[in-house]
Amino acid sequence: MKADIRFDDRVVVVTGAGNGLGRSYALELGRRGALVVVNDYGGSTDGTGGGRRAADLVLDEIVTVGGRAVASYDSVRQDAGCRNIAALALEAGGRIDAVIHNAGIARNTRLYGMDDEHWFPVIDTHLLGGFYLARAAWPAMVDAGYGRFVITSSATGMWGRAEGANYAGAKAGLTHRYYSALRGRYVEIFVAVNDGWVAPAGEPPTVEELAAHLDIVEDRSAYSVPHDSLDEVLLARPVR
Repeated sequence: MKADIRFDDRVVVVTGAGNGLGRSYALELGRRGALVVVNDYGGSTDGTGGGRRAADLVLDEIVTVGGRAVASYDSVRQDAGCRNIAALALEAGGRIDAVIHNAGIARNTRLYGMDDEHWFPVIDTHLLGGFYLARAAWPAMVDAGYGRFVITSSATGMWGRAEGANYAGAKAGLTHRYYSALRGRYVEIFVAVNDGWVAPAGEPPTVEELAAHLDIVEDRSAYSVPHDSLDEVLLARPVR
């Protein structure tokens, strides 16, 4: 029988921890021994408003059952807010072992109705928030020789959505290893590169030549999964 997974002596930052998935993450980490930085700006689902109640309630739930937690009310939309979150984690626990960036908002509309007030707040919260927070936490992780990042993305980032180009763009920009949990099924979603068609050496192929080999270009019978963009370049080097 496998031993219980514990996070004793670990410090974990959870953004958007006041409700929903973030709250679940924070409570579970607290139950398993982590010192949880419960971050929540306290706004509504569209990013307006703010307050301390959401974060405070989750902090109280953790502490009531004997866990350890501190509350953070900073917004991840600004670099300064993310630096404050990282500083609080270091002040409370002396280290940052993991960051779960779960904070998010939604401002749904179709593309023709999407103005800057729909686009930028969503991008700032999901995408820039992930960047700012990772950059703020990174030095402490490097010093400790240990660290983990978990980003709450969305299937929208992979497959898109009619009224969510802003949300899809933000979520797609967060992805490295992509896991999905939906209706009891747990899977990894991945982008692959097939073997493709290798053009003859010499001049670049014509459009007609490419069209004639399109069935090979689209053949999915054999493929590789690049680790990153450089890996994809190496995989693409043809053997002539």
